[in-house]
Amino acid sequence: MFQQIKKGQIVIDTVTKQYGKVIGREFKNAKGVELLVEVIVNQNKEDNTRTTKLIKVPIMNARPFKPSNEKKKPYAPYFDVKKFHETFGHPVAEVPQPISKERAVQRADYLVEELVEFLWSSVAGNEHETEKLVDELIHSIHKAKNKCFNKGEFPKEEILLNQTDALNDINYINYGSIVETGVNPKPIFEIIQKANMSKLGEAGKPIIDPVTKKIMKPAGWEANHKPEPLIEKELNRQIEAAKRKRGY
Repeated sequence: MFQQIKKGQIVIDTVTKQYGKVIGREFKNAKGVELLVEVIVNQNKEDNTRTTKLIKVPIMNARPFKPSNEKKKPYAPYFDVKKFHETFGHPVAEVPQPISKERAVQRADYLVEELVEFLWSSVAGNEHETEKLVDELIHSIHKAKNKCFNKGEFPKEEILLNQTDALNDINYINYGSIVETGVNPKPIFEIIQKANMSKLGEAGKPIIDPVTKKIMKPAGWEANHKPEPLIEKELNRQIEAAKRKRGY
């Protein structure tokens, strides 16, 4: 005896192994009842679009079905960057501890380089405008320095506390800037992570600049792993998806 199947229920055809939502039924004289089942052929959850097809499933072949949830890689930048550090010989702390002042300056230098590129990009590479923005940035740095001085010194035991607060504020502000662009950072980060993990040399080891200690790009990296073309493609995809979602 078969279970009663209702409209809107998910069923699977035990013969073809296709499954979908029941949207109706047809009565046949010879074959009995056939269910009209909507099957999802392709689905893009990011831009909320999907392609479906309609199939007919003999009710004697239909069984209730619960699709298993697809396992997707979580968006976990911290652990991906940790893997990069482990692979390329950058420091990795397994127990919470403060960053040394020497390492702090080095990490801040990386940030400044990207900040200047961000400002330069904001004026389409115009040198005069970039100079003005960098001067404003330098002024802001001195202003922030004086703000810190007004707080006074604190015990060395609180270095980790203050560093952690500052670094996570940087993350929060950075995500706020990304929110203002309307760009979903997950696929962009995945492109950059893949490109960075491709910077191993021919011997399977990282090439380190002896002065800056930054990872150097191996031969052929620009041609084979440069992320900008993929980022541009992803940005265009997100823009078109957003337009379709809003009907223009």
